[in-house]
Amino acid sequence: MSYWMDELKRTLTTVRIDTGSGLLLQPDCGASDAYIRRVRVWNFIEPYLVFGLMMAAVWISGMDKHVWWFLPSAVVLCAWALILSPIVHYPFEKRLFLTLEQQRWGFAFYFFECRGLGNPIRYYFPMYGEPAYIIKYWKTVLGVLIFINLLFASALITFNKEIGERYAAQMATPGQAIFFRFWLVARIDLALVFVAFPFILRLDNFTTSLKYMSIVLVWVVLIAVIGNLLFSIDEPTLREWMKDSPAMSLRGPTAIERLHSLDVFAVGGQWAGYWFWGFLQQLLFMGIFSTQLCRAFDIGRSRLHLFLACLFSAALFGLVHVPNFWLSVVTWIGGFLGSVYALQCRNLLALGIVHGLGGTMINKLLPISLTVGPPH
Repeated sequence: MSYWMDELKRTLTTVRIDTGSGLLLQPDCGASDAYIRRVRVWNFIEPYLVFGLMMAAVWISGMDKHVWWFLPSAVVLCAWALILSPIVHYPFEKRLFLTLEQQRWGFAFYFFECRGLGNPIRYYFPMYGEPAYIIKYWKTVLGVLIFINLLFASALITFNKEIGERYAAQMATPGQAIFFRFWLVARIDLALVFVAFPFILRLDNFTTSLKYMSIVLVWVVLIAVIGNLLFSIDEPTLREWMKDSPAMSLRGPTAIERLHSLDVFAVGGQWAGYWFWGFLQQLLFMGIFSTQLCRAFDIGRSRLHLFLACLFSAALFGLVHVPNFWLSVVTWIGGFLGSVYALQCRNLLALGIVHGLGGTMINKLLPISLTVGPPH
């Protein structure tokens, strides 16, 4: 218990920046102050410009797929942020933020590991005197797969009726029902291990990220429970006061009802799908936008710069949930804590798992709307 209390306290008072993160200015980079300043300004402007264009496309089009330019613009912006931007940045930034050893690893390290992603090349092929990661870290791959399968088991229990109705033709007998569920999970597992994990699971630091993830998971649960208790103080008055505000009105069962009906299988069932959605959000906001904003500030030397980098990163995550007041507040706080966590361990899957539990607990415990974006 003493360890947990010390670590909970540490997460609020100390940030141990990952020295191999690719975010810290290298002291022997040999670049002029003017060059460094230009690169930092570039990294500050770009994420806000790309985010602004994304939000403009969403709100002007109303996310109507019949608006001819909406999908092309979304594809172009996503392609730029995910693929093209790192390609353009790499020649200008490799000597600034990568150690000499990391520079020898080449563009793949900058593109994948620096953003907290898995490296598919190292996943399948031996490199730099090391065996392929799928072999070297097979215990980690197996452990993550077992954890996800436990969530899948919860989902099968929670959504048993819905699965039975949707796939009634394939589950006409009890034997077929058992086989179908087994084969469904097996196919997903194969896709995870051989298609998804090479890209989304960074293996060289996943084990070390577990201690950070476990502490953040505790914070996530505590915040959700505290939020539930705060809403419970005088929820009828809040519901009446906010009923005419689409951005703030409370929805669904009361906070007390939600707490009393909380079920571990229901939490695991929703978490089973939410962890991947959480990963996708972290890919955009932590893997791309936050990475650039951390390079925009001198986070290794100045705690003020560290705070500003996390604050500006959190602002993007909060703004995407406008006009939902409650979600904007929650995600701004969560985005700030997530940025601090991501600095300490560059692993987006671990962060996505935390995000998945956070989103699940908010959905289960807080009587708020989860709707975001333009009205339909």
